[in-house]
Formats: sequence, C-alpha cells, structure tokens
Amino acid sequence: SIKADVTSYFNHLYSTSDTLHSICVKELNNEMLTASEISFLKSMLYETGGSGEIFDGWYAKLYYKDVFAGQLGYEGLMYGNHIVADIHTIPTDCGGGMMGWVKHVGTGPINLAMVVTPWGDGELTAFVGPVISYYDYMTTNFLRLTDDEWDNTYLL
Repeated sequence: SIKADVTSYFNHLYSTSDTLHSICVKELNNEMLTASEISFLKSMLYETGGSGEIFDGWYAKLYYKDVFAGQLGYEGLMYGNHIVADIHTIPTDCGGGMMGWVKHVGTGPINLAMVVTPWGDGELTAFVGPVISYYDYMTTNFLRLTDDEWDNTYLL
C-alpha cells in the first residue's frame, strides 16, 4: 500500500539520519566508532549481482521508490530526478537596456567524489562517495525554467 511504502521510506530516512548524526558527534569529539558504525559506513553503497547497474545500501534507499512512476526497487538512485530553481532576476543591464536575465541553479547526475584529508594522527586518507552535481545557468527574456525543461533541454 502507499501508506506502508511512505512509512517505510521515512522510517529508513529517520534511522539513517539518526545513525549519521551519532557518527558525526563522535567524529567531532574525536571518539572511536563502534564496529557496527564502521560497518554501517562501509555499507553505504555497493553493487549487487545481475546485469546492469543494480545498487543497494542505505544511500540507495534514500531515494524514494515511486511504484507509480515504474520504479521497482531502488532505481531512483540511477534515474535523473534533477531540479532547478531561479534564484535571482536582473531586469536590465547596467545601461538600462532590458535583458530579463534569470539566474538558475540546478542539480545534475550523481558523481563520484574523492576527498583527501588528514585522519587521526595526521596521515592523509582518501574517502570516496557519491555526490550530486551542481550547475548554474542564466536565461534571458525573463525565462524561468521548469524541472522538465532543465532536465530535457539545458542539462544535456
């Protein structure tokens, strides 16, 4: 049922957020993580068997499974669900000429990020994980983009 799907999704979101909060507090206080917290972090995202890209893990399950949009399982991770927002309008240029510039920011596909930072005793350590890409774009003539226009025309 829809109610069960939504309840299950938000229970997972709450549980994951709560676990990440506990880990963050420990990190900030220079406390050791438990074996289960380390295991949780290691199970963030992994490929499962089968043909094609099938992913599992708590990160993949943060993407809502929309059964009415044809998503079976946690395919939301791999589908484009990009959003755009107009954040600033500039009616004219500095000389007073009508321009209608509209500044947009939007999300793009998931990328793999690698961050190198000092760890514990100062030794450099690399961390790898998924991040959502970010873009900005300026339109003219007061054109405000919808999510569909962003995804199908401008984000290509």
